[in-house]
Amino acid sequence: MFFWPKSSLNQYIALMQEAVRATGYELYNGRAIYALFRCRVFHFNWFEYVGGSSRLKRIMRFIMKILVLPLLKVSGKKIIFTFHNKMPHESTKLPLFPKVLMNWFFRHANGIVIHCTQSIPAAKSIFPGIDTSRMFYVPHPNYTTAYHDTEHYSHYTKKPGEIVLTFIGALCPYKCLEVLIESAKKLSDVRDIHFLICGNGSPEYIDKLRSLSDGSNITLDARFIEDGEIPSLMAMSDAVLLPYRTISELNSGASYLAFSFGKTIIGTRTGTTSDIDDQSLLYCYDYTEDEDKHVSRLKDAIMKFYADFKNDEASVKRKGEALREIMIQKHSVEETAKALRKIYSIE
Repeated sequence: MFFWPKSSLNQYIALMQEAVRATGYELYNGRAIYALFRCRVFHFNWFEYVGGSSRLKRIMRFIMKILVLPLLKVSGKKIIFTFHNKMPHESTKLPLFPKVLMNWFFRHANGIVIHCTQSIPAAKSIFPGIDTSRMFYVPHPNYTTAYHDTEHYSHYTKKPGEIVLTFIGALCPYKCLEVLIESAKKLSDVRDIHFLICGNGSPEYIDKLRSLSDGSNITLDARFIEDGEIPSLMAMSDAVLLPYRTISELNSGASYLAFSFGKTIIGTRTGTTSDIDDQSLLYCYDYTEDEDKHVSRLKDAIMKFYADFKNDEASVKRKGEALREIMIQKHSVEETAKALRKIYSIE
């Protein structure tokens, strides 16, 4: 089995590789060029994205990828593709190179892995007429045992009686952090709420966020958060803020992280959160491109959470516990492996 990308530094990839091994397949870790001769199954994640510091490099990488895929097909290899999101997150429409590669996968792959049910209508809207019978739901593995409490989070200390609402993840424009900050400023008179923004990003974007987040109720911890810090950071947090732009978004790893640590989410409704049967466990709303309306919707969702928390803190915490239980029961590595095993057996 050749699983792309090979690196397991990303916890999602590490968990998926664990699930692959649980199916009985051996992961090939040698040079990619030799995989053609050594592997029967090729499982691709994010292969459609074509990066490069220049247009020429992007063209060359695209040519390499679009030549490799038919070669695998004619060689009789089984090809599996995970459809993660509708387009690159910073795009407003699907660029040509990713569109061509995604179209190839949807037309020729043996199986398409999806992690949320909204992926099927999303794919049909991009590629009308595709065969959706080859799209199979696979539970996104949870993070309940992925992070170990080896380094106490020390960049903010929660005050007695304070409610801490945390954003965690890469600092990127599609995550609408400007909306989050503006909502926080509008709630500066609610003295017992503190907003904590944690993650790394480009120096230019971090500078922009710093210039915006000058309120006393906002802490911007703009750096890479070590895995060992995550358990204590999540323990300090009362809810996770994820006001994502959903034009591209289907799956949210940060949502699974929050659920795995027993935290509810305040933010936009994504494919991930839409799959939670009991929506009363969440504080989600529909995304709007109108920034003022988005600020208003996020602020209203925060205040709904705040009112519930002040009225019955234990009830809000039970929502988080229920979400964690869903992760344990339906999103274990074993459940992921069970679904993958069926896909890998397709002829």
